[in-house]
Amino acid sequence: MILKRHSLQRDSSTGIYFARVQVEKTRKRFFFDRTRKSSESKLRQLERDLAAGRVQILPPAALFPTAPLQPVPAVAELRLSLLIARHLDWVQNNRSPRTFDVRQHFLKNFQKFVGDILVAEINRLMLENFYTWARK
Repeated sequence: MILKRHSLQRDSSTGIYFARVQVEKTRKRFFFDRTRKSSESKLRQLERDLAAGRVQILPPAALFPTAPLQPVPAVAELRLSLLIARHLDWVQNNRSPRTFDVRQHFLKNFQKFVGDILVAEINRLMLENFYTWARK
């Protein structure tokens, strides 16, 4: 498979270099370092690995099972603690560690604020009160 030579782009907010790589109809961003030279060498290594088949870019449907692992309770029965646990599990597997830390911090504080209630009981007033409480 002949792959095109990809170019680096720099994230203006973080200063980290990344490249967008597309194989067939699946596109993915690969993040590297803050220095252009080392990012360039890692990108070239990634291109060699893609060409050799050592790295694969799977379509989103291949990443998730077609059936849920556990039966999902109806929203009326879903408790906040279960929803937070599932969301944090997903974030940990699909987002950066820093994103996981931030989400965990806010969700655990929200759970402390409202308790382990049913998700259906959450309303706008509760969210606004939490926002005010969290800003203090």
